Amino acid sequence: MYITSRGIDNALDAFMETNMFCSAPPRFALSLLNQTVLIGDNLSLVCNATGSPQPAIYWFFNGSLLQNETKQELAYVADTIMLSGLYSCTAGNVVLNVSSDEAYINVIECPPGTFYEFGSCIKCQKGTFQYNWNQVQCEKCQKGHMTLTAGSVNSSDCYDIDECIANVTSCEQNCKNTNGSFICSCTWINELSADGQSCSDAKIYEQ
Repeated sequence: MYITSRGIDNALDAFMETNMFCSAPPRFALSLLNQTVLIGDNLSLVCNATGSPQPAIYWFFNGSLLQNETKQELAYVADTIMLSGLYSCTAGNVVLNVSSDEAYINVIECPPGTFYEFGSCIKCQKGTFQYNWNQVQCEKCQKGHMTLTAGSVNSSDCYDIDECIANVTSCEQNCKNTNGSFICSCTWINELSADGQSCSDAKIYEQ
């Protein structure tokens, strides 16, 4: 008797779970969002679907079913621009199958001379360079060096700034450019002050 009663209970539970009159169709709590992803970064989409019974999830790429992708989160390493395209999910239970809006995923590559920020490849500013692909920042030229233009791709693009000609020094009298810096000096009747830039009357010591 106990076994029979338990079998009836299990059957009733299964019926209630699949009874469309006691069920709710799938609903999407959040929409899929368009994204721009740097190649090599993680790509993640979440199919936020609820329903009773819990709906099954199916993912689509450019309208084609993605085999074996049945979890709420679709997660990839975006290792190729071939992953760019339209993604959507379908949630289905005994009541209804519902499809989400499509989201466009743009996987981009940033060439040398640029860096990735906020979904775009941006040229390295003057005074910086980048020789690798798909980087998130540019390298700075060493102190006292600059590049001629933005978008430099090599450290050899950095040239020494002649601070004396550029008039960026505070030398009171003479200025001599050095690699990456400069040296101030004074005329023979003056001497260089402790600040390394201004000149003062030379001290004369009597014998």
